[in-house]
Amino acid sequence: MEYDFSIDAIIYITMATNFPHAYTASCDKTVGIFNIDKTQQLDSLDFIHTSNIAGLEGIIYRLYQDTIYGVKLIKGDKFLITCSVDRSVVITDLQKRQVVKKFDKAHTSKAI
Repeated sequence: MEYDFSIDAIIYITMATNFPHAYTASCDKTVGIFNIDKTQQLDSLDFIHTSNIAGLEGIIYRLYQDTIYGVKLIKGDKFLITCSVDRSVVITDLQKRQVVKKFDKAHTSKAI
């Protein structure tokens, strides 16, 4: 058995209430939108979680920290809420294709 540990792996999937659309959260920092009936990708949203750190540190950070781990449709499937390894939570208007609200560092470490 082979495993794919590349950075473009799909982490999570959710279905829209208006089936057959599926939304995926991915390690490549995108949300994919798919039509399950037609087995085709409709869109790839690459503007939701982005990092702006320069230099080598920024390259390493972008490779891992923007990984989108959760995706959920809200408010009648008009908005998408996502969370990322960088601890941000983002609400995106799907019709306007724009970020409505971003909560940076939504969680902080409270290690014992």
